[in-house]
Amino acid sequence: MLGERYCKQCAVELPAEGFSNYCSACFEARLQQGPEPDCDLDPDPPLTERKTVMFDIEPFDPLMPTRNQRFGDYELLEQIAQGGMGLVFKARQLSLNRIVALKVIRAGQLASPVDVQRFRIEAEAAAHLDHPRIVPIYEIGELHGIHYFSMKLVEGGNLAQFMDDYVKDHRAAARLLAAAARGIHYAHQRGVLHRDLKPANILVDRDGRPHVTDFGVAKRLGGECVDGQSSVHSSSTSGTLSGGIVGTPSYMAPEQAAGKRDQLTLAVDIYSLGAILYEMLTGRPPFKAATQMATLKMVLEERPVRPRALNPKVDRTLEAICMKCLEREPSDRYHSAEELVNDLERWLANEPIEMQRGNAWVRTVKWAKRRPTTALMTALTVCIGFFALVGIFWGQREAGAREQKLREAELACQAQQDRAEQTAAQLQLEKYADRLAEAQRLLQASNQQAARQHLAACPTQLRGWEWYLLDREAREEPRLLRTGLTGAVTHAGGAGSIVVFGTNQGKVAVADPALGRVLATWQAHESSIHALAVDPGGQYLATSGTNGDVRVWDAPTGAILLTLTGYSDAVAALALSAQGQVAVALPSDGHEQLIRIHEIHAQRQPLELVVSGSVSLLAFSPDGSMLALGHADGRVNLWNLANPSALPAQLGPQRGELVQLAFSPGSRRLAAAYGDGVIHAWPVGLGEGPETRIVSGQPVRSLAFSPDGASLVAALGNDVAVWDVRTRRETARFALRGQEYKNAVFQAGGHWLAGLTAGGTVVLWPVTRQEFEVVAEGFEQGIAALATGNSERLAVLGGSGRATLWSISTRRPVAELPGGPTKAVACSPDGRSAFTLDEIGVVRRWDCQTGLEQGTLQTSLKQAHALAVSQGGLVALAGAGGVVEVWDFDQHRRLAEMVGSEERVDRLAFSADGQRLAGGSSTGPIRLWEPRTGVELLCLRGHTEGVLGIVFSPGGERLFSCGADHTVRFWNPKDGSEQEVLRGHTGAVRGLALSADGLRLVSASADRTLRVWDAASGALLLTLDIGSNPSAACFGADGKCLFTGGSDGMLLLWNGSP
Repeated sequence: MLGERYCKQCAVELPAEGFSNYCSACFEARLQQGPEPDCDLDPDPPLTERKTVMFDIEPFDPLMPTRNQRFGDYELLEQIAQGGMGLVFKARQLSLNRIVALKVIRAGQLASPVDVQRFRIEAEAAAHLDHPRIVPIYEIGELHGIHYFSMKLVEGGNLAQFMDDYVKDHRAAARLLAAAARGIHYAHQRGVLHRDLKPANILVDRDGRPHVTDFGVAKRLGGECVDGQSSVHSSSTSGTLSGGIVGTPSYMAPEQAAGKRDQLTLAVDIYSLGAILYEMLTGRPPFKAATQMATLKMVLEERPVRPRALNPKVDRTLEAICMKCLEREPSDRYHSAEELVNDLERWLANEPIEMQRGNAWVRTVKWAKRRPTTALMTALTVCIGFFALVGIFWGQREAGAREQKLREAELACQAQQDRAEQTAAQLQLEKYADRLAEAQRLLQASNQQAARQHLAACPTQLRGWEWYLLDREAREEPRLLRTGLTGAVTHAGGAGSIVVFGTNQGKVAVADPALGRVLATWQAHESSIHALAVDPGGQYLATSGTNGDVRVWDAPTGAILLTLTGYSDAVAALALSAQGQVAVALPSDGHEQLIRIHEIHAQRQPLELVVSGSVSLLAFSPDGSMLALGHADGRVNLWNLANPSALPAQLGPQRGELVQLAFSPGSRRLAAAYGDGVIHAWPVGLGEGPETRIVSGQPVRSLAFSPDGASLVAALGNDVAVWDVRTRRETARFALRGQEYKNAVFQAGGHWLAGLTAGGTVVLWPVTRQEFEVVAEGFEQGIAALATGNSERLAVLGGSGRATLWSISTRRPVAELPGGPTKAVACSPDGRSAFTLDEIGVVRRWDCQTGLEQGTLQTSLKQAHALAVSQGGLVALAGAGGVVEVWDFDQHRRLAEMVGSEERVDRLAFSADGQRLAGGSSTGPIRLWEPRTGVELLCLRGHTEGVLGIVFSPGGERLFSCGADHTVRFWNPKDGSEQEVLRGHTGAVRGLALSADGLRLVSASADRTLRVWDAASGALLLTLDIGSNPSAACFGADGKCLFTGGSDGMLLLWNGSP
């Protein structure tokens, strides 16, 4: 009979609506035997390759690289993931000095051809796809028989780890799935079918953006494996099956679960996206049983429960979108991932979705099938009436109908074009944010040239305040200090706050780079300076000439302190201690050498030590307890001055020419630089760890430790390089074209690096770059509030209640605003006046230019603490018991009093036209009032904790808020709808600042960061580490300068001027 179906294995009758061509018993047996693969690697593969044990996890291969090992061009940092076939490491690519994710095949050299083939499928499939929502592949290769590929490291986690968050926030779930579906649509357009979409294969970065990964079972649309490769797979802990059935049962389409590999289309990926959305709405996948076999059976034979049955909070339209993805027939699902994206975006924009337009017709057709006789009679009646009406009105309405259709088509076309432009703009904005983040990283690594290249690649129309902030830092040039010395510089050094030069004409120059001036210059010797030494504190300077004289000077002034004569020839080496000792190495006779230690301020017999060989370098430890001796043959000895009779201990082997010796602060390590570019650092204190060996790759001319002992700096001819002592990794490199460096030292507590050139010039680079400038510090109890208007004045309120006016251009205070203690400050929108509010409800107005008081308003408000000023001269203030009052300051007349619940109103803000007043409460709601009448217009509910910041857009079409619930929210103040919820801060968001053009919104959080958002779309553009807890943020009137203040009492300027 037509429609009857039978099992291909045992001929038992099958249900008419089933997908499988086998009964349950035969289907289970077929899976356990390992069905044939989609594509055969070998026409007659051996049994060991064809038979696959399902859900088996291969043991860890001991031949594989492990943590902290070198693997080719990669340094393995830590293992971050593993599966049945591969291991994923967080690694550093040494040639490009970037952090990547490195995936290597788990079986290593023992991997079968099937394993290798699938591994290459994953790498090559993703390598052909270039989309922001697909994890990019950087390199594919093989090393020592081990296949690997590197890709972008997405730090954050996978969607499965954050599923609980999206169950609570369905709008965020729809946004994330739409972004992921854009990447899948891109892959479909290029003929790639993923076939294993699930939450674990969607990575979510720290900014909440999704990235699709794991194309290991991908296929070309049309039935061919990706790039003609096989799709044979090993089972893994993720639940991906082996053989002809690939994918994860809970997210697998029915036709995919039935093994109909020749009938798979992009509809299987649409189904998987729907299954992921289903779990984000309900907290569980559509089908989940005790075993994967049981799950497969449910997928083939059952229909999913509607999401609203599991979670009544699910929106009906969003449920309809989800269920359309999960239709059993592929033709009933969305025809493309783009159609799914369009419906999700329509739902987010509160527009009707495409499928709703056909719902009535679909319901009518189904009703007609159930009651054909009634439907036929109804249809005849309707047709007769319809044609009668058409005959009457046809001529009159034909023209109007055509015009209406034309208008609808134009509107639909325009809407489609708008959505396409919006999607393109969003992708462009994401790439812009990625370029900004990379430029910021390069600036932190002192690579200004590469940072400028990334910034130059940013589209001009997208560049905002954040771009100019980074560009200004990228264009910063090193400072130069010229000593004016004539002759060639033979020696250069530095310690403490000074740097010193000695020339072949016997002159010495001492400079203070922090002050930017030369302290002293004098003729130290009649002939060339042969040796030069500075004590660790920068107080003493020792020099020797070619005639053997040794002289000790007061470094800052050039006053001579000690002269040592009697040496017949130039001394071999000099060293100074902070305790006032000078060590002199006399010339060697080739067998023995005499070392003498003199006291600068005491007439004592010098301490002497006779050593074998030839000493060419000396160095005192900072505490003066040890003297390091460097021999011409490369040996390094350490002389314990507390026991001078004991023989010096030998540290280094005999390995060639020694260039420099340097002790770390605290006398815990001794470093030696050799002529072949190798640097050794030995522990000489307790608990300092093993010996460190650094290979610079270039001849080293000088060596010095940073003030904290964590870094080493060396002059390498035309470059100056910095290394981390513990990791031996180069952290920064500085160069100035046309300069040859004799020495390099840290200055100003390690914040600056001074390169001393052969021409007697000091080149200063900032070591710790900061995007901000400290304008002032020392505000008692921190900074509580900042305010500015359309002027160049800034009102600053300290936590102690002291209010001051500052000049933005000069960065200096203009006037103190007495009275108080002050609880709030505000500026009029025209910038002419500043207002202060004290606790007893007294409002004072001040002239912003002179700081003089212009008037006082006495109110009856108790415990006043919040203040706002409108363009029309209205003043709003909040006090105890949730009371808000609006006053006309000039008329001294109260216009309105709003008394709501007992909730405290902590923040107030007027719209630009003064027609609306917003008040944010300590419990979360935001109320909007008509300020002159006190009528409540709207109550905006969304924040789950107190509101800490409110600001209107310049045109009043949007309201921005932030709160203690770690979120920033966008509102429509006309209808009260919540438009965006921005997450990412890990602490309370304590302040908002909106640029003058309304394009950029900056949020200041207790997590010690500032985040810069696009005020139109809510896209995160840049994150700035502030290093302290900010409590207030405010843009200057021109929108180019951002001021922030916090609990540390520092007023910071972030200059984004072009």
